[in-house]
Amino acid sequence: MGREMRRRRNKISRRLVATVIVASLIVLAAVVAILTLSGVVFPSSSAQAASRAVNYLAANYNRSIGMIPEVSKGNTYFVYSDNFLAAYVLGKFGNSTVRAMAANITSTDDRYLAMVGHPENQYQVITSGNGAFFASSNYVVAHVGSAVIETTQNNGTTALSPKNYSDIAFVEALYWHQQRNANYSVINFNLGSRLYDGRGIVDQTTTGGEYQTYKLALYDYVGKILGRAVPAGVEADLVRLQAPDGGFYTGYYYDLATGGTTTNTETTSLAILALSTQNAQSGLSALGLVPFGTAVELLVALESSGRSSGRIRMS
Repeated sequence: MGREMRRRRNKISRRLVATVIVASLIVLAAVVAILTLSGVVFPSSSAQAASRAVNYLAANYNRSIGMIPEVSKGNTYFVYSDNFLAAYVLGKFGNSTVRAMAANITSTDDRYLAMVGHPENQYQVITSGNGAFFASSNYVVAHVGSAVIETTQNNGTTALSPKNYSDIAFVEALYWHQQRNANYSVINFNLGSRLYDGRGIVDQTTTGGEYQTYKLALYDYVGKILGRAVPAGVEADLVRLQAPDGGFYTGYYYDLATGGTTTNTETTSLAILALSTQNAQSGLSALGLVPFGTAVELLVALESSGRSSGRIRMS
């Protein structure tokens, strides 16, 4: 008789503990959802990496030129895509001082682009409905002392295929998203997504087993904008590709070895963009919490565990 009563008490206790766990998860999820909607930012490895990368760009800003060089302490400055992207992310994610820096970069960019006549670049889709998806060439715009000002123009006569070039697939997906054509947007995103091999993007430009970090960042960023599922390893690997100085290595291999590659402004800017953007369809699971359906399954699992072990172990 005593054994039966103890068994019943243990069963009630297990149910009570499991119910409390589920209730706590639901309450916590509700609190996080409210705070998230209120604009509260939760610290994470991604957010910390993005913050360090913003500092990297700011530290490399050359006040006398009004731009950021292609590489740290370099002497070549690209309007597109380097400083266009840098100005965008610094203006969007920096503090007031950094935002003022971004405004000055944009002003400098505009001055040099006025010399180009008709700027065409694939990354224009990030801030507008424009986009050029043709073969690209680099052009010297001006010389300032020993510094060289260049820009990249996607003004070739051959349209690049999204089946062969992942960056084109992703920026075209972004273009069609802005045109409110969900069908074309998803088609292009999927073309780029299929080139991901579990560690990086393998497309027509991949050589010697070396992946391009900026393509991983684009995959993560555009997937978030579209609300599409992107493997968790994409962002986790992107964070691991940050250098000690806060910049992001341009290339890497399957084991994430960077093979002597350097950091640069374009790659770092795209990494910030990816790591600072939330998925358009983010739910509780994206916040690292247990969704309600999973919580119910947890209750069943806990009960099952309790029946087999005699108690629930809280860690």
